[in-house]
Amino acid sequence: QVSAGVWHPCHICLVDEGGTRTWEVRRRCSGLYPVFHPIKGTGGIQVTHSMKWRDFGLYKDGGEDGEKVQALVYDDPGFKYLLYRTLILGRRRAAPGDPKLYFPRAVAEGFARELCSEHLEKVGWKWRWVVPSGAMNDYGDTVKEGLIAWAEFGAMAERGTFPVPVND
Repeated sequence: QVSAGVWHPCHICLVDEGGTRTWEVRRRCSGLYPVFHPIKGTGGIQVTHSMKWRDFGLYKDGGEDGEKVQALVYDDPGFKYLLYRTLILGRRRAAPGDPKLYFPRAVAEGFARELCSEHLEKVGWKWRWVVPSGAMNDYGDTVKEGLIAWAEFGAMAERGTFPVPVND
C-alpha cells in the first residue's frame, strides 16, 4: 500500500469468494491468515447481521470436522443500497458531514458504465439487484467491498491496531 509516496504494510486484505472460486479463495486465504480473509455476500432470509465472522470449511467435501477458515459474511443488498442509493444517488440530499462518494469529472466512460451496471429492478413482485446479461460489475463490487472493509476495520486503521477477528 502506497500513500504520499511512502510504503505502508498491508494489515488486512479481503478477498471476495465470488461464487465460482469459493474453495480456491478459502484455501489460499487460510495459508495467508491473519492478513488475508475471504468474504461472502448473502441476501434475503440468510441475512441476520450486516456483517459477521463465520467459520467455513476449506474443502467442498470436508464436512464439519475438516479444516476451517474464518470468512466475513456481509449483507450484500444492504451494502449495495448504501453504495448506489445513499452515497452516489443520495449524496446531494445528505447532511453536511455525512459520507459522500465522488468520482472525477474525467472518469472513463467504461469505468462509469461498469460501476453502475448493477441496478435495483422490480422482477415480478420483488425488488432485486440485477446485472444485465454480458455486463460486468467488478468496479462496483470493488467500491462496495471498500465500504465493507471500512465498516469492519476503519476504526482499527485510525488507531493503528488490527486484532485477529473473533466471533461473539
